[in-house]
Amino acid sequence: FYDACDELGVMIYHDMMLSSSGMDNPTPPPSSLHLQTLLDEVTYQIRRISAHPSIIIYDSCNECGVMPVWQQVFVPIVHEDISRIVW
Repeated sequence: FYDACDELGVMIYHDMMLSSSGMDNPTPPPSSLHLQTLLDEVTYQIRRISAHPSIIIYDSCNECGVMPVWQQVFVPIVHEDISRIVW
């Protein structure tokens, strides 16, 4: 998919794998292990796809409100790929 978008000049608004069970879900994750697993997954995915020029923006969590997990996801995204906008 990413290779085809790169070749065809299709720009990607990349929505990360995060969402919530409701429009505003301030409930923290069940454990610190859950949070670390989430951050490890985000880091892995950004490393995997960041070389693709078709990606123009990362959307870290469109429906997560302002909960702490949502805010912490920005850190590995920006740390791994400073060249893109993070929403």
